[in-house]
Amino acid sequence: MAITGVGHSPVYRRPEVPLGPLTLDACRTAVADAGLTADRIDGVACAPRQPVPGRDVTYDGVDHVTADFVAGHLGLATTWRENVGGFLMNSLVAAVSAVGSGLCDHVLVCRSLHGPRARYGVRADAGAPGPAQFDAPYGIFVPGVWAQQWQRYQHLYGTGSREEMAALVVRARANGLLWEHGYWTARGAAPLTVEEYLGARMISTPLCVHDCDIPVHGAAAFVVSGTGHHDLPHPPAYVRGLAPAVHAEGNTLRPWPLEQEQEAGRAVARTLWRRSGFGPADVDLANLYDGFGIIAVVWLEAFGFCGPGEAFGYLAADPVPLNTSGGNLGAGRMHGVPHLMDAVLQVTGRSGPRQVPGAELALVSIGQQSGGGALLLGATPD
Repeated sequence: MAITGVGHSPVYRRPEVPLGPLTLDACRTAVADAGLTADRIDGVACAPRQPVPGRDVTYDGVDHVTADFVAGHLGLATTWRENVGGFLMNSLVAAVSAVGSGLCDHVLVCRSLHGPRARYGVRADAGAPGPAQFDAPYGIFVPGVWAQQWQRYQHLYGTGSREEMAALVVRARANGLLWEHGYWTARGAAPLTVEEYLGARMISTPLCVHDCDIPVHGAAAFVVSGTGHHDLPHPPAYVRGLAPAVHAEGNTLRPWPLEQEQEAGRAVARTLWRRSGFGPADVDLANLYDGFGIIAVVWLEAFGFCGPGEAFGYLAADPVPLNTSGGNLGAGRMHGVPHLMDAVLQVTGRSGPRQVPGAELALVSIGQQSGGGALLLGATPD
């Protein structure tokens, strides 16, 4: 299987435009990028769920988008369509499975993000049943849970100061300003400096505002195709490995302890390396999910680029090219879209000013360790 086409909408801070038209435009771009016409798309996989379910998420095509909406409005004669729980990783796995089983030839994978007009992370629960009784009354939610993980990391390893995290965040913004679909790029933002990072408004110690990906409103689409098609205008990005996260027993502890996420990440890495036959030394670039900086740190160690507690020293050296599109921190919270899309462009030699010379194998992780997964994209099928 391969990703043969990509498409991205404009990105807004708030819902100035309904998600439906943005998603359809991204889908049309992806189909054209793959050298196809709509009549050749026979599958659609969407992840309609939004980061804050139930808040301002009511109408299909306005604040979320389903596979039925896409297929109906594009007039697709689909043999399969799926609305997948979770986020981009799960819909991608479903699409690869549909193509690999012979159910479909070309599947559209869509991810649309709604930016509600509200304060993100506000808890207004009327009650706290079940496990929620241990966190809801205390306001423990995003982003505070990742502040706790970062503090735990500092306690365990004696490293990971804000000065050290600055290297990751400042680099993400610099890379993100080269990503044409980034929120900051479209607004002509200046590069972030270390001094600005260290002096920024604190959100939940040690997280400052720059440690949190900015919620945005936009859409993206990918075409997943079988590898027997030879009429493509661009080289395909071959799926060389795929490893979704598996929720092990006890993996629902709240609020996502660091050690739980570390073990979940190592489980994903073991599966990916074993099934693909590759290892970290084979990777030319790594686009690691970074909704918050500590998530990318945990992924970096889980994949074996360095040992536990060594990520910040690794980042200070000359690591593998990391988050070449800026990721979520440098481009906006598009839930893994910039990570995956630029990996496709990198291994097909279409990444423009971000291009890593000779990039043949890209590692991508999407989502947090216990709720996402990873894949490898290659320039060749084997």
